[in-house]
Formats: sequence, C-alpha cells, structure tokens
Amino acid sequence: MDSELDPVLEAAGVCWMEAAKVDPRLFYKTMLPWTYSAAFIAANREMLRAREDSVALLPAAWFDGFVELCMAFLTIDITPRLSKIHCPTTVIVGKEDILKPVKFSEIIARGIPGAMMKIIPGAGHAVVIEQPARVAEEVWRVVLSR
Repeated sequence: MDSELDPVLEAAGVCWMEAAKVDPRLFYKTMLPWTYSAAFIAANREMLRAREDSVALLPAAWFDGFVELCMAFLTIDITPRLSKIHCPTTVIVGKEDILKPVKFSEIIARGIPGAMMKIIPGAGHAVVIEQPARVAEEVWRVVLSR
C-alpha cells in the first residue's frame, strides 16, 4: 500500500476533483468538514461563509489547477525519498485531522532522519489556520534550536 494514500483519502480527492469541475460553492462545502476541526467550524461559521464567497469568485483556472494538484497527490509516493532530507524538520499535524491523520505524519517523521513530530490538539487539517500561533511557536522552536 502506498503510505501516502489510503482509500478514504483517495475517495476524498476524487470527490473534490469532481466538485471543483462543477461548482465552486459545492467544492468548498465538500472540503469544509475534511479541512477544519468540528470545534473550529462551530466557532467560525461567519468567517467560513465569507471564505465560501471568496472561493466562489476564484477564476476557473484555479479550479483546473486544483484538479491537477489532486491528481498529483493521488499518484505520488514520496516515502522512499524522505531519507534524503537532511535539514531540521518538524512534522506538524492537527490531532483532529481526518484528511491526513496522524498516521501519515508518523510515516513522514520516521522517514526523515532526526525529524520531530508535533501533534496539535484541537486542530484539523488546516492546523495553520486554526492555530497559527501554535504552529509559529513550533517553527520558531526549530529555528532557534539551530
């Protein structure tokens, strides 16, 4: 099995590609529960509605590019090349990430020599949006330790 893809992730990617081809709002709505934690969605309904409006205004070329990106994600397997990364690395993952759960981050952290892994509680896949200060803190920790 490809360590970078499982059947659930594959199904999500295919669904998003199809939605991106049809309707920007449908696309956004299909991605929403996979991207953010339940708590973030509940606490940020207005911001997420505004973001949907912004996504709806994106040009068709953006959605074409997104489809291409999904196709790449559905075929790539970087795991065998992780050992070639030789720089300080911290793999950050949201504990509530249902799109790329912790198991994927563990594969990456194990594959990169000396990598550390940080699991951010209460965050989904968009951990950098949900908890930017915590992500920045972890990045600075790596930068300052060198």
